[in-house]
Amino acid sequence: MKRIKRNSLVTGLYALMLMGIVTGCDKDVYNPGNDDDGKLPPKEDYFDFALTGDVQLNVNYDAPGYRAVIEVYDQNPMEDRRTKKEGISPIFVAYTDINGKYEGKMNIPTAVKEAYLYTGLFGLLTCVKLEVSASGYTYDATKSTLGTRAAAAKKS
Repeated sequence: MKRIKRNSLVTGLYALMLMGIVTGCDKDVYNPGNDDDGKLPPKEDYFDFALTGDVQLNVNYDAPGYRAVIEVYDQNPMEDRRTKKEGISPIFVAYTDINGKYEGKMNIPTAVKEAYLYTGLFGLLTCVKLEVSASGYTYDATKSTLGTRAAAAKKS
């Protein structure tokens, strides 16, 4: 007897909730033709800035025979020299060619003011800050690192 009362009470509560949902959803406030009456200006008049833009990226690891995955970050992705931070996503990812070079455009947020280049390939620098110029972002291992083969060849 208690089970029948409980089942009927639960069924009644479900019916009451269903009636509340059905009667509460009778008015549609969206009017798709409302934008066409001329009250709003065209989107070009009030949205005149871009959130992303194409920027040139030039990377030269000076490493013949190395084809590396390069990742560009808007913040330093390293906790220390060996550990990469968790939960950070790159803003751009690409492959270098067989000589360790990449030249191309990357589409990144316009709010990025500094960028870091990261690769996990053994034998290459893990993380470096990219140089910023009017032409884009650049990293050239022959100019910026003393530990490369090209720099060692220039010394001798």
